[in-house]
Amino acid sequence: MQTPAASDPIEPLPDFSGLDLAELRDRSGHPVLGAVLDGLLERPRPAGRTVAMFSDGPD
Repeated sequence: MQTPAASDPIEPLPDFSGLDLAELRDRSGHPVLGAVLDGLLERPRPAGRTVAMFSDGPD
């Protein structure tokens, strides 16, 4: 038996690949979000190849 959520049509996720992470970090002022964004900024982000992988988590 499927749950109602599993039978709903799937919508694509929004594309945030052009988001300026440094600007977001500087404007947010939130310490946890700032730390997460610092970690993301340290990783290379080649244009057109931004993907989230299971192995992207902290070691």
